[in-house]
Amino acid sequence: MTPALLPMSLNHVPRLVQAGIGLHGQQQEERYRMRGVWCLHFYNYNGELLVKNVAYPLRPGTVTVVPPDVPLAYRYEGRSVHLYAHFRLRTGGAKVDMPLWRDAGRDFARWYGEMEEVVRYWLTEPRRAECGLWNILWQLVPRAEEQTAPLVHPAVTRALAWMETRLAEPFSVARLAREVGLSHNHLTRLFTAATGQTVIAHIRARRVHNAYHLLKNSTLPIKAVAASVGLPDLHAFNKAMRREFGRPPRALREMDHW
Repeated sequence: MTPALLPMSLNHVPRLVQAGIGLHGQQQEERYRMRGVWCLHFYNYNGELLVKNVAYPLRPGTVTVVPPDVPLAYRYEGRSVHLYAHFRLRTGGAKVDMPLWRDAGRDFARWYGEMEEVVRYWLTEPRRAECGLWNILWQLVPRAEEQTAPLVHPAVTRALAWMETRLAEPFSVARLAREVGLSHNHLTRLFTAATGQTVIAHIRARRVHNAYHLLKNSTLPIKAVAASVGLPDLHAFNKAMRREFGRPPRALREMDHW
């Protein structure tokens, strides 16, 4: 099923109008529209949502985002409980494509917990609740690899994400392969085909670029910079920076512009 994509402006924190727990199902079907507010629903029941004559199945783990003033029809199969937020968005700026319907899968439990925080705080700490809602909405926007054909193997995407959060730590390609569920050789072939560089070359490039950022934008001692990006050996660090940027770390730091 390919859900409708809604152009949504998320450049500013949404204004939360109402958040809570909804209970439906006393009637088999309800038809209505929400005037002037967007609706975010996290479902814990089975049923069906009709939007512009398109039927979307509802089940535990489903999330929908519906724009204002759209006629809706809900069909229930009994007692139906969901978390919801009604909110307004400021217009202007670039827009993202928000799926109207989404099966959240294994992300549902985490997102549901964050939605419970929105419900909990929207009256007592509304800004905190609105920031939480904003974060949830951004997480619901499909990432680049979800919006295009899956040209990159999912294991390579997982490997890139895993490495990015552990660049300061020593780890081997063999460990990385275990983390993403592939053999060393299989991961190496997939990674090189997808990125044009080996895993080791990617790790080195990310570390030296992180180091360049710290050299130019912080007063951390060079030794501390090297350690913080996962290259604690100063000789190896100097060599890596020269190879990438043509200058040693101290010279890079002293340059006004690069």
